[in-house]
Amino acid sequence: MVSRFQSGFEKWLVLNEVPSCLQTFGERDDDSSQPDTVILVVSGNPGISDFYVKFMKSLHQKCNGLPVWVIGHAGHEYHPESPSLDKRPELFNMAGQVKHKMDFIKNHIPRDKKLILVGHSMGAKICVELMKHDWINSRVKQAHLMYPCLEHTSQTRNGSLFMRSGTRFFSIVNFITRVLSFMPEFVQLHFVRWGLKRRFRMSEFEDNLVHSAMKLIRPEVVKQAVSLAVDVLNKVQDLDDEVYQRDGSKIVAYYAQTDGWSPVEHYENLKTRHPNVRAFLMDSKFEHTFTARTSDEMAEEVARNIRELDGIDSEGVNVGEIDADVGETEK
Repeated sequence: MVSRFQSGFEKWLVLNEVPSCLQTFGERDDDSSQPDTVILVVSGNPGISDFYVKFMKSLHQKCNGLPVWVIGHAGHEYHPESPSLDKRPELFNMAGQVKHKMDFIKNHIPRDKKLILVGHSMGAKICVELMKHDWINSRVKQAHLMYPCLEHTSQTRNGSLFMRSGTRFFSIVNFITRVLSFMPEFVQLHFVRWGLKRRFRMSEFEDNLVHSAMKLIRPEVVKQAVSLAVDVLNKVQDLDDEVYQRDGSKIVAYYAQTDGWSPVEHYENLKTRHPNVRAFLMDSKFEHTFTARTSDEMAEEVARNIRELDGIDSEGVNVGEIDADVGETEK
């Protein structure tokens, strides 16, 4: 409807007054045998759902066909009927994004479905905020926090740099996107491919990465992403200890060895203060922007931990049931 650069899995919903893009893998509304659990991916910033398409496909396959859904952030995927950031800022800040996801869970995921939350970067913090609400937390079986921005984000290397130069950076990016928005599509595509090659030092890219970058060539979207980043940097401070103390046994956190947004010190702090949380320092090939290079590998890591927490092996067999059968045989 709004761009030809789409994955083909999009659906548009109005959530908390904002038209929003949902992408689904494994949704089967007409199948009474569908699983009782939905994996909900909450994106980082920019909150463009296409970034996660390859990761979602792989996670869906590796989790024995569990439905995997991602909802983009309010205002981060252009829609002509979206409210204005200037007139309705409360819809698009951190608190607004949490309400946005709450609306989706309440009104669009059947109430008999359990949830596995998978959050990336600031999306991990949104997952933690969602778990503060009993009516959501009672449905959450697991929460997987990938390269999470959970504490003192403004004091990280990237956060402090953004706080010092964010205004200047926004002015430059806003100017470039305004110019590109008037250019023919083939020029935009050429620029996007050139930019991705420079950023990730890769010659070939998955279509979903190109689609995501093309959706960023809109001044409105860039403004939304920058505004949200400033709000997150100002508001994310101490760890939400009460959540980890209460629900740490169902939380898994994944940290990169080098991450300007979520450094190793954050991994060590979480692990020390809340040993009930399963926190992992990943192999050096994994990075904060994992969707560019290691979507499949990251999906395998998350799927393995989902299976372990659920007691399910890679073939979809309940390990607990196997152990019980063995016990009965031994008797």
